[in-house]
Amino acid sequence: MSFYIGRVRLVLSFPLAAIMTVVILTDTTQTVIVCCSAAILHECGHLAAMRHIGIVPRELRMSLFDIAIDAPKKQSCSTKDCIFIDLAGVAVNLICCTILTLVYLICQHRLILTSIVAHFMLFAFNILPVVSLDGGHALVMLLSQYLGEDRADKILDIISFILLFPLMTAGFLLLLKSKYNFTLLLSGLYLAAVLLKRVLGRRDWRQSED
Repeated sequence: MSFYIGRVRLVLSFPLAAIMTVVILTDTTQTVIVCCSAAILHECGHLAAMRHIGIVPRELRMSLFDIAIDAPKKQSCSTKDCIFIDLAGVAVNLICCTILTLVYLICQHRLILTSIVAHFMLFAFNILPVVSLDGGHALVMLLSQYLGEDRADKILDIISFILLFPLMTAGFLLLLKSKYNFTLLLSGLYLAAVLLKRVLGRRDWRQSED
């Protein structure tokens, strides 16, 4: 499923589109819509940062566990600009969280509180220095400048492994307590699979080089 927003092609995976349709139609509390809005604003932060430094994204791909922005010119931008792009999404979430907190002090509405939590959770999750998250991308870009790409990747793998264990543990405890909220656990398992694929892929590449 795909359509264009301006010159940017937005691609939604079928499982994501199907699940979101069912959830939105059955969600009477509007919680899902609020959370989706926070995620959209997060991606808009990345897109706005790209446009600010003159990069025009070509495609935005959204699946159940991943959102990828295809911007060919991003590969040639400076380390500073790449880090700026990587952290722009979490910056938007943090700014929205701060503004909504001030609004909540004046107007204590349930949806405002839900939106605050959604923005904060997106910020706290994506800022983690873990493979495939914004914090991980920013960290490896920064380390590569001083230690080289190979060593930076190894350090990121180690940090990711250390952080993913408590993350998945927290997801499992959340599932036991809530009886239905498996989002954090699935996210942790997905990131662990990405890390494993990354490590095995690097090992296979080295063996082929030898």
